[in-house]
Amino acid sequence: MLLFLAGMQAIEPQLYDAARMDGANGWQRFRNVTLPQLRPVLFVSTMLALMGAFVRSFDVVWVLTRGGFGTDVVVTHLYNEAFQLSRFDRAAAMGYILFAIIAVISVLYVWAGRRGRDDV
Repeated sequence: MLLFLAGMQAIEPQLYDAARMDGANGWQRFRNVTLPQLRPVLFVSTMLALMGAFVRSFDVVWVLTRGGFGTDVVVTHLYNEAFQLSRFDRAAAMGYILFAIIAVISVLYVWAGRRGRDDV
């Protein structure tokens, strides 16, 4: 929310005034002024959410079930392989594969985000 608050505060009020003078209603001002100005903030917040999606679930799952009862996620499985079963080679391979998956998703997202921009 702080990212969006900072993004909203960075939008110049003159843009809203100009849109209001052109006869834009609230929805049109949101769609044509606010969203384009928040595009970098949306990009960063989505990128952070994508990168943290695999790792963020570890603490909740580990504290509640330790990966048991069908709640095993990728990172808890990686942790169990390394520290419970002492299979560090498999855990390292899983970590590299997880890194590669996140990197590919991130690169595709950055590529798709830049493709739609006119000022690049």
